[in-house]
Amino acid sequence: MNPRKIASAVAGMLLCLCAYCQGTGGEEAIFGKARSDYEIGRFDETISLLEGNIDNLSGEYREGAYRLLSLSYLALDNRDEAERYARLMLKDNPYYNTTMQDPPRFSDIVRTLKAGMTATITTASSQAEGIEESPVPITLITREMIEDCGGRNLKEVLLAYVPGMTDIDNNGDLNVAMRGVFSSGQEKMLLLLNGHRLNNYATNTGSPDYSISLDKIKQIEVLRGPASSLYGGVALTAVINIITLDGRDIDGARLKIGAGSYGQFKTDFTFGKSYYDLNIMAWASLYRSDGQTYSIDASDTGLGAFGGEYTVGAFKGGPSYDIGVTVGWKALSLMYNSRYSKVVPSLSAGYSFAPYDYEAYTTFHGDRIGMGTKTHHTELSYNNTFGKWDVGVSLFYDVADLMHYQVLSDQAFPYLGSIMGLGSAYNEVLGVDGVFRYNDGQENNIGGLAKADFNYIDNGTHRGTLSFGMHYNLFELEDLRYLIGTNYEKIIMEPSALKKEGKGEETSNDAYIQVKHKWNRWVFNVGLRYDYKEHSDGDKISEFSPRAAIVYVAPKWNAKVNYSRSFVDAPYFYRKTNELLGKYLVQDTTIPDLLPESLNSWQASFGSNSLVQNLSFEVNWFFNSAKNLIYSNGLLHANSASGKNTGVELTADYLREKFKAHFTFTWQKMLEIDYNLDIDDFQPNVPYVSSNLVLSYQVLRPLRVHTHINFYGKQDTFWVRPLEDPKVTFGTNKARAIVNLGATYDWKRFTFGFDIHNLLNTNYTQGGLTAGNIRQQGIWVLGSVAVKI
Repeated sequence: MNPRKIASAVAGMLLCLCAYCQGTGGEEAIFGKARSDYEIGRFDETISLLEGNIDNLSGEYREGAYRLLSLSYLALDNRDEAERYARLMLKDNPYYNTTMQDPPRFSDIVRTLKAGMTATITTASSQAEGIEESPVPITLITREMIEDCGGRNLKEVLLAYVPGMTDIDNNGDLNVAMRGVFSSGQEKMLLLLNGHRLNNYATNTGSPDYSISLDKIKQIEVLRGPASSLYGGVALTAVINIITLDGRDIDGARLKIGAGSYGQFKTDFTFGKSYYDLNIMAWASLYRSDGQTYSIDASDTGLGAFGGEYTVGAFKGGPSYDIGVTVGWKALSLMYNSRYSKVVPSLSAGYSFAPYDYEAYTTFHGDRIGMGTKTHHTELSYNNTFGKWDVGVSLFYDVADLMHYQVLSDQAFPYLGSIMGLGSAYNEVLGVDGVFRYNDGQENNIGGLAKADFNYIDNGTHRGTLSFGMHYNLFELEDLRYLIGTNYEKIIMEPSALKKEGKGEETSNDAYIQVKHKWNRWVFNVGLRYDYKEHSDGDKISEFSPRAAIVYVAPKWNAKVNYSRSFVDAPYFYRKTNELLGKYLVQDTTIPDLLPESLNSWQASFGSNSLVQNLSFEVNWFFNSAKNLIYSNGLLHANSASGKNTGVELTADYLREKFKAHFTFTWQKMLEIDYNLDIDDFQPNVPYVSSNLVLSYQVLRPLRVHTHINFYGKQDTFWVRPLEDPKVTFGTNKARAIVNLGATYDWKRFTFGFDIHNLLNTNYTQGGLTAGNIRQQGIWVLGSVAVKI
């Protein structure tokens, strides 16, 4: 199979088909006539003309038609229809800004729809809707909110605004926990870019790191809870959909350059233009840092023997980058994105958990120690409206180079073979200095998606939409390399069979159906998805993912109750590694079969943006039941945990003309859990109570200041001291409050920014599933200057 040739051929056919389907159809004449009718007060004629020809309009003409329809219905005192068309307008351009020429009532509708609980989102139901109608809790993060929190990467932005999401440090790539569920890498949440999957297929990982530029983002929609009913595997605990700016939002170019402490360098470039039916947006971002140096006592390491210096926050050995372009022409759109990031682990891997000499280890393909991922995403899609039908077709092709280079023990340790799970026979050969593990692989994925939304009824009292779709994906791992070395550069184990037998192909097919029916103030949302997957070894899995929700939307408040189930298939890399290590390396150990992970969730929410002036809020209760969660045990992986937890989440926004405040609070408790590490009924490294407060104030017209205060209550934690047999010691991380501060100043075409992370230089540690806790960053500063070209 040659996926590149297949992708090129199919993409070419789709391009020809979509180009054939397009036509000018006199769009300019239709819109011009409607605008003339509206200006002389012929509102009925405007409505009749535009509603009869809306399917023939695209791009700026369609957006303008929605605006004129909303204005016309408002002039006829039909607020419901005016709001409906304003919502459709904001679906095409969520950052539409009203002008002095717009009637005040129309400006109020737009402002209400863009703020808080009634903002337009598309992630929850695969169709445009207000947050108040979404079947599950949604966190909407706007571009302005990203700037207000001072987040340096996607992880910091998510932690500032998403209740239930907390920090995790697994001594590797950037990671977060959602409602207490996490893994060694971020593989429990689905990351999307304009609906396109960013998680790798071989490992399911999608790290919220510097390979995702913040400057290109228009808004982020975070679906809190299981979402396999629409998105299939990986959407176990949440879906994070990043919506990019388009050409109309930028209308030119913007360059930003920043530098700061500990060798930080950051640059961002965005460009956008809109020419009638053509919309172009491009971006490029770079980031690197040397990291902050700390020291650790020998007694605090995993081995209890080797102390020294280590670094935190290092991204080097090639800068992280994010380069991409989106091109839209009428109903056709093309996206290309290339990303890379490599974080340098603070300490050695596994139970050794000790400092190491970064420069002493040999390089592979020019790379030193770290976890790196280089990905290329390409998607061609066609979306259009035909009467009561909204139809979408897309083809995608993804390539990813995966690399994981770990230090296992910098200095000689006599029981390393036993601790790694290789057996005591390997203790002598591995009981030397500079033991490391390296593995890499290249994956290719080609697939397609076809979906449709059918508006089966819309009579004022009832409004219903039937949505359905199908998806196909072909995955191939072209290469796999796995080796273990000693003395910093000597390869001692690299079975050729692992390279040969590690290759493989897998296919997945799925279909979903969803019904959303609105009856007066009630909204009923029911969905079901079926996933079928054939593994490379011939095993097959079949999974059903249901969802059901009831929502009541009152004039000033809304309430919703929902149930959903999600699953994540065991990643290809974990399954293949278990199989091959068990066959060629690991001794005296039963190799586990890996089952799909699953999560059942019940939620109940109450929210409002009108009960108190300028205040919007939502309170949400959840109960989760998880099974077969996968964690690493030495070199192998196993379904190591299951459990139940519950919690309450609160979000509140207070908005004034110059002042904004955003507050989140989460309480969560583990009811029962079963780990294989003798830590039953224990919630490691997840706070029982957490909260965030983001404040911003327009001091002067050009000067805006902001602060972010993050509070975590106590966390139960553990340390593993292996010696000859691993021993677990339990403890508690104390409560902490981290204060960040920043400001921006506008002068002509320039914007100057300055941010301080951890203003009070608070000394605190954070753990995950590693052998101990890692001290986090102290005071970091970053200054920047941006210019609009």
